[in-house]
Amino acid sequence: MAKRSTKPTSEPQAVATLDIALRNRHGMQMRVRRWRKGLPGTATPLFLLPNIDRDLTDLEPLAKAATGAFTQSRDVYALDWRGRGQSEDGAGKLGFGLDCDGDDFVDAITGLGLAHAHVIGAGYGGLVAMQLATSRPGFFKSLTMNDTSPRLDSDGIARAQYWKRRLGKLSTWDAATDVLKTNLASRQPGWSDDEWKLLARALFKQSDGAHSPLDLSYSKAFRRYYLALGEDEAIETQWQNFSGLRKIPMLIIASEHTSTLDPDTLMAMRRMRAEAGGFTRTIVAKGQGTVPYLHGKGLMEALSAFIDEVERSA
Repeated sequence: MAKRSTKPTSEPQAVATLDIALRNRHGMQMRVRRWRKGLPGTATPLFLLPNIDRDLTDLEPLAKAATGAFTQSRDVYALDWRGRGQSEDGAGKLGFGLDCDGDDFVDAITGLGLAHAHVIGAGYGGLVAMQLATSRPGFFKSLTMNDTSPRLDSDGIARAQYWKRRLGKLSTWDAATDVLKTNLASRQPGWSDDEWKLLARALFKQSDGAHSPLDLSYSKAFRRYYLALGEDEAIETQWQNFSGLRKIPMLIIASEHTSTLDPDTLMAMRRMRAEAGGFTRTIVAKGQGTVPYLHGKGLMEALSAFIDEVERSA
């Protein structure tokens, strides 16, 4: 799976950003982004996996912060899921979901030539990572599950579907931010204006220039799949996959106001890890709602401390 092309993007900071176009096993183009500070990283890279309905721009602040947050320099990568951001979807003919996105993740790390990584999955991204880790545990130096639960939050998906089904095209970025605040403010009580704007940029796009209306930042085929999720197919729990990760060091991040990772589920995860003897750390993100951003509020420091601890104990 050859690298098709690379496209550098300019950054005012010292962090260099590179968009890499790869082809998956079906010939569809995938966008991977690499962040690098200075010379190529000398330590194991990070690979960031976005939530189900977002593209990799949602992870940009975390990626930039992570390039300089460790004792040794390391590169950071992220992937647009099929039909989201700038990754193609073949008009939806080859499907979506955990198996498809897991295959694309494998094709991405193969195309990049990565042997190992510390993987950080946001929500759904953690489920994809969990599934892949059962078949390729050697790739994972560690796994951070950011508000990811083996018990899928079908109620949360239904709430997101409800307001997105009724969403028309928006005229400005301010309008997009206001829509998000109206629908999600009770679930993100601690967010700043910058965080709301970041979410808007990850969920919406302008397809026809700077003055065109905004629409959701994924393909029509994925939109049909996502808005029907849970109706035409069962949403399965992932406890079996989770139980198979005992040898992989894990950081579990649970938000204080999440509907995804409730206290009973978190307790069950911690108990299962303890019984299996797995290296596990847990953080509760105070004041945060579903799938918190990790680049601020002390979470970046906790993440870097966990990865440094994993590497010291290896």
